[in-house]
Amino acid sequence: MFASDPFQRLTAGGTFNRTLHIFWQRYDLFLIITGIIFVPLSLLNVSYSRFLGTSMHTMLDTLNAMQVQQNINPETGAYENSTYDPYHYSSSNSSSSAVPEYDPLIDALLSNLNSFGSQFVLEYLALLLFGIAGEAAMAYAVAELYVGRDPNWLDCLKKGFSRWCDVFGSAALVGLGMGVLNAFVQIIVVLVAVTGSNALAFLAILVTIAWIVVVIYVMVSMMILAPVIIVEGTGPISSIRRCWELSWGNRCYIFCTIFCLSSLYYTVQIILTGILLSTGGQDAVFSSGGAFLVILPALIYLPLAVM
Repeated sequence: MFASDPFQRLTAGGTFNRTLHIFWQRYDLFLIITGIIFVPLSLLNVSYSRFLGTSMHTMLDTLNAMQVQQNINPETGAYENSTYDPYHYSSSNSSSSAVPEYDPLIDALLSNLNSFGSQFVLEYLALLLFGIAGEAAMAYAVAELYVGRDPNWLDCLKKGFSRWCDVFGSAALVGLGMGVLNAFVQIIVVLVAVTGSNALAFLAILVTIAWIVVVIYVMVSMMILAPVIIVEGTGPISSIRRCWELSWGNRCYIFCTIFCLSSLYYTVQIILTGILLSTGGQDAVFSSGGAFLVILPALIYLPLAVM
């Protein structure tokens, strides 16, 4: 399959060439595995787009209704043209309180969120389940191809689901640790910022920037978590330690390759969004078909990113 040693060190260009070569050799295998990730991902994206579109229409309709209500003179009942004031409205037309008793705009948005909330949770859980298993399955498929075997999608999926707990546990440990450290850093930044000192405020900004760098550093180190668990068969703690060892001296390489691939993916999404806006307006972007079209490039991006 490979013209030379498959385990040689590659340049960035060589990495993309190798990745495309592997994908093209067994595109049927990778597209089937990607499909189990793409289905919940596309459903979640469609639901999110519909929520944004519905919220936009709800906000506009509520604002128009509130403006009409404000422009009606309570004494004469006649319509008067005036500037809309969102803080003037209350449940009683004659109320002059500075704080509104009832805000129909906020109520409409909360009601819309409640209608989509359970759907978001279910679709996210499905994505979490199939996303982790699919990523592990693709890592296993690549490993099998590297050693000269011909994997099938069912065996790869079985392997992916069998190591789901290890991959999830490792990611959860990293996420929990970073979350605790993030809370600690944020508390320090807030305490320093509220002192009112310009010097300490500048120090808080530097601490925030340094923390962002640390987060990126750790996340890049953990990008090879699923392949390490699948190929080496290690547990959560050992896999985290192994990722740190393997990424040592290669973090810039890993970050740059993933950054270039992600930039290309999001550029395609922006182009598709622009086409939808120019042909059908905002309603086309927030429609189910528009949301599906925008997320469609993920069918190619997901396997390439895992490889």
